[in-house]
Amino acid sequence: MMKNKYLLILLVTLSANCLQAKIIEKSVVVNFETDKHELTAEHVVSIQAFINSISFSGDYELIIKGHTDQIGSVDYNIDLSERRAQSIKEHLIQLGADHAKLTSVFRGEFELLQRSFSSNALEANRRVEIYYKLYEFEDLSELENELRQKSITATTMQADDEKIVVGNNGTFIKIEPESFLTAEGNTYEGEVKLTLTEAINMSHFMEHSLATMADGELLESGGMYKLEATSAQGEALQLNPSSPLLVGMPSDNIQDGMSVFVSSDGTDWENTKAKPMAQNLLELPPRYPIERPQYRPILFKPDKSKEPKTPYEPRAPKLPKKPNAENYIPTIKWYHFYKKDALVQKENDRYQWAMDKYDLKMEKYHDRYEEFLAYEKSFPTKLNNFYCDHDDWKLSLVSQKTIFNEVTLPAHRAEWKKANIRKRKSYESAMDEWREKCDSVALAYIDKMEELGIPSEAQTSRYIFSQANLGWMNIDRFYKDDFMPKREIIVSSKSEEKDQNVMLYFSDLNSCIPLHMSNGEGKQKNIPKSEAVRVFAYKLEGKNVMYCEYDASKQDYIKLNYKPISFTDFRKRISEIGKA
Repeated sequence: MMKNKYLLILLVTLSANCLQAKIIEKSVVVNFETDKHELTAEHVVSIQAFINSISFSGDYELIIKGHTDQIGSVDYNIDLSERRAQSIKEHLIQLGADHAKLTSVFRGEFELLQRSFSSNALEANRRVEIYYKLYEFEDLSELENELRQKSITATTMQADDEKIVVGNNGTFIKIEPESFLTAEGNTYEGEVKLTLTEAINMSHFMEHSLATMADGELLESGGMYKLEATSAQGEALQLNPSSPLLVGMPSDNIQDGMSVFVSSDGTDWENTKAKPMAQNLLELPPRYPIERPQYRPILFKPDKSKEPKTPYEPRAPKLPKKPNAENYIPTIKWYHFYKKDALVQKENDRYQWAMDKYDLKMEKYHDRYEEFLAYEKSFPTKLNNFYCDHDDWKLSLVSQKTIFNEVTLPAHRAEWKKANIRKRKSYESAMDEWREKCDSVALAYIDKMEELGIPSEAQTSRYIFSQANLGWMNIDRFYKDDFMPKREIIVSSKSEEKDQNVMLYFSDLNSCIPLHMSNGEGKQKNIPKSEAVRVFAYKLEGKNVMYCEYDASKQDYIKLNYKPISFTDFRKRISEIGKA
C-alpha cells in the first residue's frame, strides 16, 4: 500500500435503493502539497483506481470540489482551489469522462475540514473532492421522488413542547404545545414525526405535479406547503382546531388580494377566504414628493464656423469632341429624287451649326485650361496654407475648451448651487422626517412579528398567516381576466398516460396546470390569450430520462417530440424555471 505524507486517498462506496431506484454514489479525496495544483504520479494512480470502480456509461454526474488550507489570502486560495479542480477535471476528461457531465466548484478556504494550523490539519484541508453519482430509475415515480428530495424536510418533536419547524426553502411553522389529536379526537402525547413539503416557486410545483386551479379557474400562486404529522407508531395525527399553526412562508410573488386555499392532493383547491395576517411588505409612509435637485452640466459645443475649408484638387477640363462630317451625309432613297438637293443642303447646315458650337466650346476649353494651369501651379501653396490654418483652428478649439472647463462650467455650477440651495435644504429636512417615520414603522412591525413568534431573520418577502389544519395549503388569488379572450390548448403524444407527465406553466403568474392525457391527447380550455404559456413534458424510456418543452403562447396544437436528457441537466432545467 502506497503511503505519502502529502497524499490521502479516501474511497467511499454507497449503493442506495430508494423506492426501488438504483442510485450509486462514490467519492474520492485527493490531497495536494502546499501551493501546488499539478497532479503527481501518486495522484494519477489513485484517480485511476477510482475510475476503475465507476462507469462512464449511463446517466451519471461528476462533481469536483476544490479546497485549500487557510494559509494565504482569500483571493489567492480561491484561485488555487480553482486550479486544483481544473487539473482534476482535465485529467478525468482525458480518461473518458463526458465534459458535459462534469461540474467543478472551488471553495478556497471556506470549507475547512479542520481549523487547526497543525501540519496534519493543513494537509487534510488541501484537497479536491470528487463525487460520482449514477442514476437508474425504474419508473416515473422514482424520478419524481429524487427531484423532490430538496423540498422535503423531516423532523421530530415532543407533543407537549413548542417548536418552530424550519424548511429547507425557508418556511417557518410555529407549533404550540399539545397541538395534535389522535384519530379519536384525544390529545396526543409522545413523539411526533413531522414532514414538511415546500412548493415555493414554479420548479417545486412541477416537481410535485401541483396545480393552481380552483373550480376550473386559474390561480396566481404565492407558494404552497404541506405539513404531515404522525405518531411514533406511524398513525396519522390531526391538528387541534384550538391550536392553529402560525406560518411564515417565503414567496417571490407578493401580491395584494391573496387568500388561503386548501387541498387534499395539491391539484384542486378550495378557497377558505382567510387572508394572510401580513405580507411582509411594510406599509411605509409616502415619500416626500419634492425630488432632490440634480445638477445637469452644460455640454461643450465648439465653434466650427471658422473651420478652414479643404482646397479641391486641380482637375483638367474635358476636351470637347469634334463633330464627324460623315455623320451628316444624308441617306437618299429612290423616291427622294425630287428633293435630293434640299436634303443635302439641310445636312450641310446641321454640320455647319455643329462646327460653330464646337468652336465656341473650344474657346471656353482654352480659357478653362489656362485657369487649370494657373490653379495647378498655386495648389501646393493653397494646400500648405490650409494645413497651417487648420492647425491654428484646432488650437483655437483647445483654447475654447479650456475656457469652458475653467471658466464657463464652474460659473454655471456655482449659479446652479446658488439657485437650488434653499430647495435642497427643504428637501433634506423633509427626507430626514420621512426616514424617521419609516424607522418607526419598521420597528413596530418587527416587534409585532416577534410577538407572533416569527424570528426577525424570517421577516422578508414572506406571507404570515394562521392555519387550523394539516395537509396542503396555498396562498393564491383568482386570475382576473373577465374581458380577456380565451383559447384551448391541445397536446398530443404517442406515449401512454401513466408513462409521462405533461404540464402547462405560466411564469409571469406563478401558475401551473398538469394535463391529463387520454388516448394520446390532453386538452385544457380557458387559457388566457394574453398570457405567455409553455408546455413542459417528461417521461422515462427504458432507464433514460426524456424531455421536451414548447412555447405555447401562439400555438393551440402541440405534438410532443421527446428527446433524451441526463437527469442532472433535467433537474437543472426545472431549477431554472423556478428562478425565472
